[in-house]
Formats: sequence, structure tokens, C-alpha cells
Amino acid sequence: MKWIFRSIWIVPALGWTGCLLFGGWWGWYAIASIAFLILYGIGILWLYDYTMQGVINSEMASAESDPLTEAGLDYENIIIKSSNGSPISGWYLQSDVSVEGNPIIIYSHGFSLSKEQLGAPSYKQFGYFLQKGYSILTFEYPLGSRDRSHIASCGIMERDDLTSVVRFAREKDHQFISVMGYSYGGGTALFTCVDAEHQEIDALVLDSSFIPVMNVFIDKFHHWMGYPRILSRVLLPVMWKRHLSISWQEHPMETVFTKSCETPILFWHGTEDADASYQLISQIHAKQRHPFTKLRTVEKGEHVALHEVVGEDEYNDDTFAWLEKVRRASRDQNTFDTQIM
Repeated sequence: MKWIFRSIWIVPALGWTGCLLFGGWWGWYAIASIAFLILYGIGILWLYDYTMQGVINSEMASAESDPLTEAGLDYENIIIKSSNGSPISGWYLQSDVSVEGNPIIIYSHGFSLSKEQLGAPSYKQFGYFLQKGYSILTFEYPLGSRDRSHIASCGIMERDDLTSVVRFAREKDHQFISVMGYSYGGGTALFTCVDAEHQEIDALVLDSSFIPVMNVFIDKFHHWMGYPRILSRVLLPVMWKRHLSISWQEHPMETVFTKSCETPILFWHGTEDADASYQLISQIHAKQRHPFTKLRTVEKGEHVALHEVVGEDEYNDDTFAWLEKVRRASRDQNTFDTQIM
């Protein structure tokens, strides 16, 4: 892809080369060169527009199996209507272990994934938390070709989806609600909490969070497709406005860089994450003020593969220990609030 941008000098050269080789009035060749440049510019605009359309309409994976088949776990197929009107497909797995607060973990999947999340490791993790008394709700964002889907809106419509799922869990009488977010799903979960007027999520576990903001897209377009950063700084905001109907400066996702989240967060992030910058997450972590918020750095950890480095058992044990710490503190706070009322 890089050769397209590097070949711009060839465009005006075509006209002047013709002038030198074949002679004639130089003005015609100047006009031809300008025409070639205009066509080249239109082509570049089309390329950016096409790429942006591809991003917001990306295809999502479909679940290839289910919890019962893969892990012997009973589950219920559920359909939740998002506040934006799209139907959300999911699985609800209820724990048989009684724990105060009837805790639940909601899984927010990454880009192009499904309610199976990471596959085999996630099925194993579902079973682990069910045994600890945590129910599981894993769902699919209504994106791509899914029924009555919406575009990938960099968190705006996905926030509505996640909030609707959280409220469904609350209706199931789960008082302690945590969200496990991977990659794009982690960025959405973070944004949902930061932007909320009233906190409905009690704890966040964010693995390899991808934050879909303009500067990140500029960097990713450069690394993934070779688009020049200087050109992307000019054209991406135009395409962003065209397809999302909001300027990137006004996009509420930007608030994750300036506001502290009232919900405690366990960040899991690898230093070798090529898709979601560790430095960016470190900056966001530094803004947080909640005493239970923690950054778990995984040396040489790659994108959504941190369990492979630290080991699935340690990953699950550490996550559970942190969730229990938050749950007990939440229980004690609720008891205190009840006593003083």
C-alpha cells in the first residue's frame, strides 16, 4: 500500500516527460499533469473513505460451539434489546454457588470476535468463575452482518449495548456486576463507565484494551496499511465526521484520557502489545484515583494473549482475588450506608 503514496511524484512527471519526448505546447502537458494530480487526489480520498467504511462495517465472528458442548456448562440463550433498538444475542450461565451480592461477570468481546470470547481459555474461565459463585453473561455486539446491526461507532452505540446488558443482569437480581473487556470491548467498557452519569458497573477487568480514538487510528492506519501519518491527520478527521456524524474532538471516547473512572479497574496489559499501546494504557491508568484500581503489567505479553504468558491458572486466580477484594469492599460500604440511613 505504501507505494501508492510514494508514487505521487510520478503523476506530474508523466505530463512533463511527454513534453520532452514528443514536443508540442507545454501548456497541454501542464494541464494533463494537473488533471492527473486531481485524479490521484480523488483516488486517495476514495481509498480513505473505503478503508473507513471497512472499519465501521467490519465482519464479526460467529460462535462455532457452546458452553455445554465445550465445557459441560449449562446455559440459557438470551436476546436483549439494546436501547438503540438492536437485538443482542448472548449466553447466560447461572452459578449454583451462593455468594453474597449474587455476583456476575459480563464479557465484552474484542473486535471481530463473538460471545465465545477467546475460545477454549474462555470456556475454562467460565467454569472457574461459576465454581467461585460468579454467574456469567457473554454476549455479541450487534455489529457486521448480525441481525439488525449498527456500525462500529468507536464506543457510542456499543455503550448503549453494554449498558442494556448490565441492566438485564441487574433485573436478574445480580447486585455485584463486573465486566471483563477484551481489546475493543475493553475500551468500550472503560468508556461506558467514565461517561456514565450513574455508575451501574461495580468492577472492570480490562485485558489489552484498545481505545478507538483519532490518534490511535492514525497510528494504526500507518502500521497496518502504510498510510502516511501526515496525510491521515488531514483526511481521517474528514472521514470520521462523514461516517460517524461527529467530529473526533467531540467524540466522548476522548474523556477516558482526562477523567478518572469511579469504578475500580484491573488493567491487564502486555508490554509487547502491537495492537493496543501499553504506553497509552499506562497514561490512562495514571489518571485513575480509585484506590483499588491496578495495572497488571505482563512483560513480553501480546494482544489478548496474556494468559499464555502468566498461565491461565494464575491469570484467573489473580483476577478472582481482585474481584473479591472489590466485592467485599462494596458489601461493607453498602452495609455502612444502610446503617447511617
